[in-house]
Amino acid sequence: MAMVLDAFASYVGHMLAQLAADGVGTMLGVSGEIDKMADKLRDLKNFLADADRRNITDETVQEWVGQLKRAMYEATDILDLCQLKAMERGSSTTLDAGCFNPLLFCMRNPSHAHEIGTRIKKLNKRLDYIKERSMG
Repeated sequence: MAMVLDAFASYVGHMLAQLAADGVGTMLGVSGEIDKMADKLRDLKNFLADADRRNITDETVQEWVGQLKRAMYEATDILDLCQLKAMERGSSTTLDAGCFNPLLFCMRNPSHAHEIGTRIKKLNKRLDYIKERSMG
């Protein structure tokens, strides 16, 4: 399971880095949240790798790993949502340059941008809780 989570964390980390580089966080009103989330995911990924190396099978750690897995699914759902919204728009209107970049599409639609921003903030709080549990 650790390898799957490591792959998820790498994918999500890459996408978050792209969001930050594109200035999407500022447009969503969550500029600091994206950087915080990337940092937390990196820390959690390192903790997970350490737990895997030590072959920790403690039930508490397994529960924590399950929570992290669900958080990774939520993060990919957020990224996928933006892509789906762009695909829906692309099939109903003529394509322009923004349709090829799902994140730009979301930025042009305030309701989608608000939904994505809200979900990022909520997931960041959830990652805070997961990180606290991993340290305690």
